[in-house]
Amino acid sequence: ADGTWSGGLLWDASVVASELLLQSATWQQRVRGGSCLELGCGLALPGLVCHALGCSRATLTDRPAVASLVQDGLNLNGISDRCSAVSFEWDAAGAEALLGRLGGHPGVIVACDCIFEPLF
Repeated sequence: ADGTWSGGLLWDASVVASELLLQSATWQQRVRGGSCLELGCGLALPGLVCHALGCSRATLTDRPAVASLVQDGLNLNGISDRCSAVSFEWDAAGAEALLGRLGGHPGVIVACDCIFEPLF
């Protein structure tokens, strides 16, 4: 198994993080107009909430198979102008490549229920 199953679940932490973003004026101010990065996005609920709250750019990352499906969803829903899904390798080289793609450090980083141990 390649672990793609984990990207197809709506994890509890993503719901809690999304509720916090929607209910907190402080977090809404941090997100609005800034760049947002979601690590291990899966279904990308928090990243999509950041988009809905008016971030200038939301970058949603996951393994290649999951990122591809998320990008398809962004395209189909017409929101790929300020949202993109990219594959991300959890190592120093992957982090440097991602920072280069982003053009610097994002204003907000969201990571919910990320799995660091090799499951697959």
